[in-house]
Amino acid sequence: MLWERLRDLGVDAFPSQGNFLFARFQNALWVRDALAGLGIAVRAFPDKPLLDDGLRITLPGRPEPFERLLGGLACAVAPRPCSST
Repeated sequence: MLWERLRDLGVDAFPSQGNFLFARFQNALWVRDALAGLGIAVRAFPDKPLLDDGLRITLPGRPEPFERLLGGLACAVAPRPCSST
């Protein structure tokens, strides 16, 4: 489901069978920092030339944090007045 939501936002995301996925963003560090401002941690790879536009996103196991992640990603990818709650 996260993969599909990211694709709907125009993000180049890759499906995964694990508890995380990898997605490429136009500005991965902006998205990382925007999510961090909402208290959501993702892993960036700024020192890896082939991965520097990507983020490793761990999928929360509970519905509430998952919805919060979805809201935060929507805000970070398309900045506008919004809330992650």
